[in-house]
Amino acid sequence: MRWLSELPRKMKEVPAKYLILDGTIKPGERVIGRLPDDLLRLWGLHLQMAEEISDSLQRHMLKHVQNRGTEKDCLSFHTNIEWAVRQYEAIARLFWVAVRSEFDFLDGSLGVRAHGDVVTYDEPSDQELDEEMVRAMLEQMQCGGKPN
Repeated sequence: MRWLSELPRKMKEVPAKYLILDGTIKPGERVIGRLPDDLLRLWGLHLQMAEEISDSLQRHMLKHVQNRGTEKDCLSFHTNIEWAVRQYEAIARLFWVAVRSEFDFLDGSLGVRAHGDVVTYDEPSDQELDEEMVRAMLEQMQCGGKPN
C-alpha cells in the first residue's frame, strides 16, 4: 500500500516539462473534454517514468557497449527496471481507467493531445499501447536473463 499512498506526492512533484502536452488533433479525432489537473499530473508522472526508464535502458546498454557491464550489474538492473516498468504499467492503466470514468467513455479509443484535450477516434490508441513497447524492449535485451 506504500507505493499507492505515495502517488499523490509524486503527482505534485512532477516537473512542469511533463505537464506541457504536445499533439495536434488529427482528422477523424473528436475532442470530448480536457483533463482535470489531477489527471494531467498523473499523465505527467507517466511521461516522466517513461523517460526515466528509457534513460536507464540507455545507460545500461552503454555499459555493455563499453564492456563495463557485469552479470551482477545486469541482475540488479533487471530487478530495478522490472519494478519501474510494473509501476509505469500500473500508472498507465490507472490513468486510462480514470479518464474513461471521468468522461464516461467506457468503450473505444482515446488519446491525449495538446493542452490536455482528450480525443476519441476509431484506430487503437498508441498511447494506450506504449507499455507493450517498453516490455518488448526489455525482452529483447540479452543481459542476465529475461525480466519476470
